Amino acid sequence: MVKNRRLSKAIFDVSFSEVRRQLEYKTIRLHTVDRFFPSTKLCMNCGQLHDMPLNKRIFKCDCGAPDMGRDHHAATNILRQGLPYQPVEREALAN
Repeated sequence: MVKNRRLSKAIFDVSFSEVRRQLEYKTIRLHTVDRFFPSTKLCMNCGQLHDMPLNKRIFKCDCGAPDMGRDHHAATNILRQGLPYQPVEREALAN
């Protein structure tokens, strides 16, 4: 992202570590997802890893999972990975 001449100054100004520090300071518990988590390649139903080159824009799995866009599928996987595992907290988040 920094190699883009138009965005590099804005990205350096954002200071991602400061955003994370503020979130850790202001929240009770912060759930993070590892940066190497295969969110695009992992099926959200069966957990099977697929080869997803960048030109493939629709995620399809043989297990019967609905076909959806690559980015939407990755966002769903990141949400599921980052959600707390305790059912009480999950119910609290739904309200």
